[in-house]
Amino acid sequence: MHRPYLGALLLATSAFAQQSSTPSEKTAAATASISGTVTCDDTRGPARNAMVRLIPVPTSQVTAGSHRSTYIVNNLQSHTDIYGHYRLTGISPGNYIVEPTYSGYLSGFDLSLKPGEWPTSTSVLSDATHRPGFASVNAGSNITTDLIMTRGAAISGRVLYADGTPAPNIVMTVEDATTMQDVYNPRNSGFNDSELTTDDMGRYRIPSLPPGTYYISTIVPRQDGSKTTRDFGATSDSELQLYSGGTFHRATATRYEVHPHDEVTGVDFTMPLGTLHTVEGSVIAKDGAPLNSGSVTVTDNADQDIQIQAFLSSDGSFTIGNVPPATYTLEFEGLAITQGHSKTTMGGGTSWKARVRAFAGSKQALIVGDEDPAPINITPVETPLDPTVVKRNAEQPPDMLH
Repeated sequence: MHRPYLGALLLATSAFAQQSSTPSEKTAAATASISGTVTCDDTRGPARNAMVRLIPVPTSQVTAGSHRSTYIVNNLQSHTDIYGHYRLTGISPGNYIVEPTYSGYLSGFDLSLKPGEWPTSTSVLSDATHRPGFASVNAGSNITTDLIMTRGAAISGRVLYADGTPAPNIVMTVEDATTMQDVYNPRNSGFNDSELTTDDMGRYRIPSLPPGTYYISTIVPRQDGSKTTRDFGATSDSELQLYSGGTFHRATATRYEVHPHDEVTGVDFTMPLGTLHTVEGSVIAKDGAPLNSGSVTVTDNADQDIQIQAFLSSDGSFTIGNVPPATYTLEFEGLAITQGHSKTTMGGGTSWKARVRAFAGSKQALIVGDEDPAPINITPVETPLDPTVVKRNAEQPPDMLH
């Protein structure tokens, strides 16, 4: 931190001075404060216990990302009192965005963002002087910045199973229909798990939405109850999305255009029961050895966004659940047998070595109708070793093969 010129002068002439400033006095003189009131636009009342934080505007030498880390580490944030007042102290000279956060509301800075813009991206902060909440801080200054929060839009509904029972603990997704990006929170603070998850009656309500057009979707729970991780062997590693309007296809999903203060209700979902299918089978080498590494993917020929993947288990089997009736391409990739794992620990690190046999991938047509298709068992052709597969599998512990 640069000391004021007067402080440097006193330090240089300390031999002739009766008394000089202490380090704490110099620091206090070099820092500033920002205070003000946060008000809600609809109630005209105070935003109580709202969080107010500073986003430093980057210089040409510092990136926006590092500034984001700096303001969190330095705790440049505060909360309003019952009257909506806040005060931030110990602020170093520089340019900042004063950003309030209050559940259900949007700040002026939030409303200035275009679809797809991230609050701390360099492109946004380079134009910060024209955005609400901008403050230029000089050493020792005390700035007053009053802020108004605008109630954002909200979308709510209910998720039920096909038999009419509630679907609790279902996580909802909000997707910007313009950028096709998930919009859990445009400023990385407004949503939390409880706001995106259905309650015991299957109800959800998603607040704090900025103006825009959105898809609402959720993940269909696996009907066999298994989790979607490789810890369970050959289970699906990607999932099926159900969109608003009762479709698995984003292109035909219902979109919702919202504006501040909008309350969109009745966006309901029905989780299918017994109408989705399972694709399973095995991949075995010609000599009878099971392949224990590789992926199996089904892709809807009419909608490339519907793509569900599984990994081979140690016995060469695979299972892909939640597959709707359609015509698919079934693809096998990265096929290998990895054996004889040995672990070496040296210098605090662990390395793995193994023998690898590689096999050619393949594609085939798959039609899923009203019933589960017959098991699909293939015998791939062994090929010269693919350096990519060899390096990946030979250096992975056995439980991380894919």
